[in-house]
Amino acid sequence: MPSIHESTHLSCPYAQASAYLERYLRDLAAIGGGAATLSIGVRGPAGVSIEKTVIAKFVYGLDEHHLKYIVAVCWEPEGGGPFPMFDGFLTVESEQPHESSRLSLDGQYEPPFGYVGKAIDAIAGREFARTTMRNLLARLRDTIERSFATSAS
Repeated sequence: MPSIHESTHLSCPYAQASAYLERYLRDLAAIGGGAATLSIGVRGPAGVSIEKTVIAKFVYGLDEHHLKYIVAVCWEPEGGGPFPMFDGFLTVESEQPHESSRLSLDGQYEPPFGYVGKAIDAIAGREFARTTMRNLLARLRDTIERSFATSAS
């Protein structure tokens, strides 16, 4: 299974960022009856959008040294289809200066369609997966930073 890592800077301290992330994900799961429904995908050339709804599950915790907030996450495409399954971790960790933090997504995904899917992944699918992860992290970042800005005002 191909591995993937993406991360983004958060203009929000670690403690607040982890709390806002957990609250947002728990709210999504509450709406979905225990599993969250996320829309993932990318906008391609000429404004063509490729999106899929996935059913995601989360398990919350801290690393053993309490330096990172960790959310185990897995998802599969709703109703099947040509999107990969994903299994990995969202993490929030403090950065210097302490008014900021980093949100990362690490994991593995299984391209659909067996060997054909793996061949497509080798040609173009990996970049599609990276862009999808960047878009998801950007949405989470925007949500966390908006929550932080609202609480500060």
